[in-house]
Amino acid sequence: MVEKGNTIPGSSTWLAFYPFHAPRESEPHYALFRASRKLLIASGIGCWRCGDHDYLEAHHCIVEFALLNGISIEKIQKDFPEIDDTESLMAWASGPTNLEILCRDCHRGALGVHTMPFPLWEAQRWAKDDIQFLRVKPNA
Repeated sequence: MVEKGNTIPGSSTWLAFYPFHAPRESEPHYALFRASRKLLIASGIGCWRCGDHDYLEAHHCIVEFALLNGISIEKIQKDFPEIDDTESLMAWASGPTNLEILCRDCHRGALGVHTMPFPLWEAQRWAKDDIQFLRVKPNA
């Protein structure tokens, strides 16, 4: 067991802004998303973070789907030159480049990517067996 280190209590309250978007199922690239998810799950890699193979979901790992209507084509194109208009952004976001497979807990659970600070969440994949970078604080 690791005996030295710092435990820093933390809590934050913030407001997130999500630009308006139509329901995911009505979006024209939803079929591509479903096909990409199916392909990635079929590869057998399991959850990117913990390796589990149960209750797998696809996570938009670079740009969350709900944020796409707030993304500048000019800015994202600097990192992804293949994106040159809204159509190519939507297709890219629904394809395998912007998706990673996570189990339900690592995706939406109390210590999932949508709730933990990202640097701690990502590093947990490679943590030593006796290290857990973030824990759920018990009710006081």
